[in-house]
Amino acid sequence: MKLDGIRQKVFLDRYSLKDKAGNPIEKTPDEMWKRVAKGIAGVEKKKERKKWEKRFYDVMVLTLLITTAL
Repeated sequence: MKLDGIRQKVFLDRYSLKDKAGNPIEKTPDEMWKRVAKGIAGVEKKKERKKWEKRFYDVMVLTLLITTAL
């Protein structure tokens, strides 16, 4: 998902992961969703983490698609 204008500013200011200096590390929501999915999957068994990471990511993207279509 590519953002522009105020949507990009809000994402970068409020939701993007930042470095120690406060600069955004993540430039897109997709990068953020991948980070969040990886964090959630981190509690799963090590050999199954990649599978769960993909599932969590897919659910977040699907939820976004459904809510924006309403």
